[in-house]
Amino acid sequence: MKYAGLSHLNAYTYGDPTWFPDMDPELRAMFNKVTKGAMSGTTSEAPHEDFKINGQYVDTPDKGVVGIPFFDEYVEKAALDYLEGHTHADRPFFMSVNFMKVHQPNMPAPEFQLKSPSKTKFADSIVENDTRIGRIMDKVRSLGLDTNTYVFWTTDNGAWQDVYPDAGYTPFRGTKGTVREGGARVPALAWGPGIKPGSKNSDIIGGLDYMATFAALAGVKLPENDREGKPIIFDSYDMSPVLFGKGQSDRKSWFYFTEDELSPGAVRVGRFKAVFNLRGDDGQPTGGLAVDSNLGWKGSAKYVATVPQIFDLWQDPQERYDIFMNNYTEHTWTLVTFNEDVKALMQRSIRRARRKASHTPARSLFRIMRDSSGFGRNSKKANWVSAADGQLIGERPREDRQRSAAERVDLHQLSQKQPSRLLVATMSAAASPVSFQSGPAIARIGGPPGEKCHAGPITVGLGGSAVNVLRS
Repeated sequence: MKYAGLSHLNAYTYGDPTWFPDMDPELRAMFNKVTKGAMSGTTSEAPHEDFKINGQYVDTPDKGVVGIPFFDEYVEKAALDYLEGHTHADRPFFMSVNFMKVHQPNMPAPEFQLKSPSKTKFADSIVENDTRIGRIMDKVRSLGLDTNTYVFWTTDNGAWQDVYPDAGYTPFRGTKGTVREGGARVPALAWGPGIKPGSKNSDIIGGLDYMATFAALAGVKLPENDREGKPIIFDSYDMSPVLFGKGQSDRKSWFYFTEDELSPGAVRVGRFKAVFNLRGDDGQPTGGLAVDSNLGWKGSAKYVATVPQIFDLWQDPQERYDIFMNNYTEHTWTLVTFNEDVKALMQRSIRRARRKASHTPARSLFRIMRDSSGFGRNSKKANWVSAADGQLIGERPREDRQRSAAERVDLHQLSQKQPSRLLVATMSAAASPVSFQSGPAIARIGGPPGEKCHAGPITVGLGGSAVNVLRS
């Protein structure tokens, strides 16, 4: 790994008296002591700190400190250097890149200030993020890696509208931390050989599906048993048929969880969604876009009394019209499918809980269920830039949950079984972009070798981003 930032950007401002002059000096000293800066390391050496990160416009790595505005430049350079160093490697390699932007506080690099149409720090940071991604894409092409490279881009959660205008925007109901579409729905892009440029898809697809997809593209089979020889569960579906326009997603349902739920706060099966957890609706009772930060995801706990709200996301992606029972029609029959899927989820979770009882702290079924559902909350972000050839060496620390099977799997097996190049890059931040699709969307873009990479303002509003690049 190279230049890994272990915290969200706001954490790097806590020890700065110009940001928080009202902070107790002893508390500030504690933050300065425990907050790590940019970290680097390999599998054969202990990680070390390259420089501290603060909330100032300073770029002095020689003095041991780089400000938030300049940090992503180092991440970009490390990614480009890694590509240069592995162009002619005779083994597959894996690379994951996470830019800090656009998590709040957004502080665009000087050359990107006032470059966006709206002239805001958030939008300027979008332009910066897009440009840096474009440069990595250009490097992939210029090195001739584009003939067998797949690029995936996505983000980690819905728009964090509480801190508008510094962290994302969405046309959907809800915000980060709620089970509404605005809290969970994110866009994704995929690019590579066999993917039709400009094609789109609105099947139900989640981030955990990258695991099975990467394995399929690399031509290997995911393990059926763990290191103890017991069956292993992957909540991951191969997206290849969707990517190549040859079929639909095998994933038919999605489970939505907030931080403290033991059972799903919402369930989607096909086009219909059942909502039990109404937290956040005090701030937007009819699906309006205005968000009161004290009544949104931080608001009071609230659940339906007896039956869930039912929404047809194909007709009503903003979740405005509850169709459980009204004078238009009644959809009480949808509860049959919701009940069956939740029952299956619980059964899988119980089986896994029994297996892990001997070495999993008794933190209840909650974390196991949440891992298997693919909706993990509040993960601390690590900005991994590089990994050893064919082997994942950097993982995001998950302080609030155990890692899922998909996160634990060593990608070394992929490199050993396939004499090809596997490149996976993940880029950036926190509050999510906007998707106008009718499901957790994958919009795919592609192009012939040598096609010029777009390096300008992105037309849809972004909040945070993650790009995955696969070369098979």
